[in-house]
Amino acid sequence: MAKKILAFLNLNISYKTFLVLLVIATSIILFPMIYIARWDVPSADDYSFSSGIHRVIMNNGSLLEIIKANLDVVKSAYHNWSGLFSSYAMTMFMPALYGSQNYRFVLYMMLSILVLGVLAFILEVLSFFTNKKKFVVMISMVLLIACTQFLPSPVQGFYWYSGSAVYTFFFGLSLLYYALIVRWLRRGVSVFFVMLINVLSVIIAACNFVTALCTAILLTSLMILLIICKNSFWKKLLLPMLFFAVTFYFVVSAPGNTVRQSASQSLPFIQTILESFRLAGRQIITFNKLSVIALYFLLLPLLWKIASESDYSFNYPWLVTLYSFCLQASMNSPTIYANAEWTPGRVENIRYFAMLILFVINIFYWLGWISKGRFRQIGNRILQMRVFYLILCSVVFLYGLTKIPFYRITSLSAVHSYKLGWVGQYKHVYNQRLTILEDPDIQDAVLREYPRSRPFILFFDDIYEDPNNWRNKAMSDYFGKNTVRLRHPDEPLPGIFDGD
Repeated sequence: MAKKILAFLNLNISYKTFLVLLVIATSIILFPMIYIARWDVPSADDYSFSSGIHRVIMNNGSLLEIIKANLDVVKSAYHNWSGLFSSYAMTMFMPALYGSQNYRFVLYMMLSILVLGVLAFILEVLSFFTNKKKFVVMISMVLLIACTQFLPSPVQGFYWYSGSAVYTFFFGLSLLYYALIVRWLRRGVSVFFVMLINVLSVIIAACNFVTALCTAILLTSLMILLIICKNSFWKKLLLPMLFFAVTFYFVVSAPGNTVRQSASQSLPFIQTILESFRLAGRQIITFNKLSVIALYFLLLPLLWKIASESDYSFNYPWLVTLYSFCLQASMNSPTIYANAEWTPGRVENIRYFAMLILFVINIFYWLGWISKGRFRQIGNRILQMRVFYLILCSVVFLYGLTKIPFYRITSLSAVHSYKLGWVGQYKHVYNQRLTILEDPDIQDAVLREYPRSRPFILFFDDIYEDPNNWRNKAMSDYFGKNTVRLRHPDEPLPGIFDGD
């Protein structure tokens, strides 16, 4: 019996079988976070950014009036808050503008762009080394499990529109942008895609400072590398670089940046750099939970096979690692320099996504370096996808889950909130609020508070008892009310809530 068990554990798993298992596992893992999106509701900046366009829509305004309202907000923000016009243009079109039931599309949008971005980027990068598309799909799925389940703030990453649109959406879009450039470098693209790259250069330069700075470093590094390698492609890259640089200059020099920075504490330039590197080291330790490490190990046989069969030399592993660490650190600099802050969940999310991708790239490069040396044969024997290896990685992954609070694991948190009825209660109160807010006869709206047991991955922020709070003012402006406030605990419930 023992021999049969050992023989079974030693069996090789075909990559086709592994792909099927991954598809099943990924589908099961992602289903709860997709299903729970129907209970998602807007909050905070969702109302402040969208109020102008909402008024136009409610008055049956034309498309031209909608565009004008959009441009007015972008212009005002440029002079009074920030020059990131891509972000403002994006956040003004909240899905709930045409009905609160459409807010579920926030999750669909963010998850879709992240999936496409990761898949396209991994496909184009690994196409230098292999033409086996199934390997790309498998690596992308493992990365997506890590991206969606263990990110620092699920609500700001996938469910709160204003936060996820500015960071998650544009991070996914930037991956598509990098993929197009790599494809252009590797085998050329049509005129349409060259034009698209130029348009994306402008959009990404004005999306958020973290993504824009990271893109600036990557484009500059690629240009320098091409010149050193005497690759004439650098001349083709000049136009996208010019579009990006000019846009980024206007974004950085926007008057609103000075206004915004004067309202917060900033750090000196040198201290910002040092702090950025310190936090990068801290993030690597914090982000790489045991379950994430188990997923890295799950990728080892795939990455080894691609690297060991490639003709590429992989001569500079230390340089790749050093560059990756500097790139990770650079993503901390904008928020530290602007307001000595590095912790907003929506920003931490894209730092986490970037770290995962950089770790996989580094593991791949180091495996490639090892595979060209004396350990190639040892690696060929050890790094095979066997039943034992798959079970071991799965056990470590599941054990790692027990070391994380369940509400910090996206899909487990979704299942828990649904099972206890929290999502239903949360949406029920929102719908009751909506009845009051959409009633034209009520000009001073008093709203019921959300239940204390709120779904962690859906709830981001709420209004206050003070009608002068900016959140309250944003909501009152959006719905055309004189005032909006949260009821005091000692106040009786408005009639709409009778029977609850």
